Amino acid sequence: MENYFASLKIIEETGNKKGIADSYNNIGIIYYEQGNYDKALENYFASLKIEEEIGDKKGIAASYINIGSLYLKQNKTAEAKKQSLMSLSISGEIGAKDYLMHNYELLSQCDSATGSWKGAYQYHKLYVITKDTLFNEEKSKEIGKLEMKHTLEVSDFKRKQKEEQQQQQRQQQQQLADKINYTLMLVGFIVLLGFVML
Repeated sequence: MENYFASLKIIEETGNKKGIADSYNNIGIIYYEQGNYDKALENYFASLKIEEEIGDKKGIAASYINIGSLYLKQNKTAEAKKQSLMSLSISGEIGAKDYLMHNYELLSQCDSATGSWKGAYQYHKLYVITKDTLFNEEKSKEIGKLEMKHTLEVSDFKRKQKEEQQQQQRQQQQQLADKINYTLMLVGFIVLLGFVML
């Protein structure tokens, strides 16, 4: 924890507001994991305030998710849902599918905690759809990378194969030239020997 505070102090000296907001958020996460929810909220709200000042929509959405998750942990489901809905709105606006997924999951948990099974089911379905979409996008990216790698490997193999064929042709041509030269030298030597013997 000391390292996070030391980092925050250094970043504050540079005036990097985005970095300061991220540091507060990270400190909040540590406090959350330690079960110190009051300190976690204090840091999440400090992060949120700066993110709102600088217009960091993705950061604002993340802070709302963190605050909502903490409120849910404290069984403050109405507040948790309110925070998650604010994050959901921003996440949809900026196209942050990973945040949409987290919000749908959080909203499903909120509705489940209050016995609103229909809402919980609807949000859970949206969570699964978004999660699958993200998974498929990642797999598509991986497949694209593999296809590109395969194409490059095939091109490299063909290039090397062509170079080897060209090298073999040069060697064969050199061997043929060497044989012709040897034959000519032998014929010349025999002719010369024939003149000498006459």
